[in-house]
Amino acid sequence: MHRPDLELWFGGDKVGLGWWNYPVPEQALEIGLLALGGGAWIASRKQIGRAAWPALVFIAFLVALQIVAMLQPQPAGPLPPQAGVTVLAVYLVVAALAGLTDLRHKRAAA
Repeated sequence: MHRPDLELWFGGDKVGLGWWNYPVPEQALEIGLLALGGGAWIASRKQIGRAAWPALVFIAFLVALQIVAMLQPQPAGPLPPQAGVTVLAVYLVVAALAGLTDLRHKRAAA
């Protein structure tokens, strides 16, 4: 999604497809990738006999988060350092929720 600004290794070539320059297709692609990953997660849960609904709820939460981020007005110019802290905090909360989605089942099975 990024413009060519991501290094895959230190000092390496910068990569990115620049989809951020096209907001509508970029959002469709991001939500589509989320749906593909969610579908694979749900299929793997069903394959081992686990309920699909926790994954569905979490995926719906991620889609809602994506839509909220898309609809928020973006400030002009570079983002302040506080924005990075906010983004990292949201990422940590979402990662913790994802972990709890699977942890809950492991405790029940033990």
